[in-house]
Amino acid sequence: MGSISRSRESVVRQAHDQLEPPAVAGLGVSRHRLHRSVSGIAHLTRWVSLRGVGTFLRTPCTSFANAPAIWTAVVVFRVVPTAVSIRVEHPSTATPASVYDVLMDLDRWSDFMPGVSAASWEVRGAPDTGVGGIRSMRLVLGVTRDRIVDGTRPHHHAYAAAFPWYVPFKDYRGDIRIEDRPNGSLIVWTASCTPRIPGLRHHLNQSLQRSYTRLAAALAREAERTAIR
Repeated sequence: MGSISRSRESVVRQAHDQLEPPAVAGLGVSRHRLHRSVSGIAHLTRWVSLRGVGTFLRTPCTSFANAPAIWTAVVVFRVVPTAVSIRVEHPSTATPASVYDVLMDLDRWSDFMPGVSAASWEVRGAPDTGVGGIRSMRLVLGVTRDRIVDGTRPHHHAYAAAFPWYVPFKDYRGDIRIEDRPNGSLIVWTASCTPRIPGLRHHLNQSLQRSYTRLAAALAREAERTAIR
């Protein structure tokens, strides 16, 4: 009997030693535990939850021959929040070129952009589009830096934003299209990001929709004002 007990203890220790959290990029292990069932073989199994949608994968990790019980490891991963995406459209009587010029006049953003108290270029990019440049803005949430990733004057401007660590979202992308219209232009401003906190998606979606509605309207008004001077 003492031999069997020592054998079982050895199996438990060996199984437990292999239950270190796996190195899976982008996923964090929250807990693991052992389960015992009645059989003559010890078998270690990993259960992986995918994005919290109830889908599971069962893959064998290792097995122990002639062991007195089955021991199963359950590895539970954090739920990955889904991305938030918004789209705002606003017409303007100003031409696309006028709207684009105001958009690129960063030193004046604090005069007309809601929530922007200061703005400047940390790194200047291409002369007409700013591509490759980095702009810095002081907002209510702190200092934000936008890296300009694409642009074509006077119709397109795209950027990736970096917010302070305490802001509850990440992977922020913005895209501005300025389309020709018979009586001026149409500003189409889209943005997307991923919440850091599960359950924040609905609130974040509403907040971004309100904010970008105000930003697009302010850009249109300023372009119209400067066009008639």
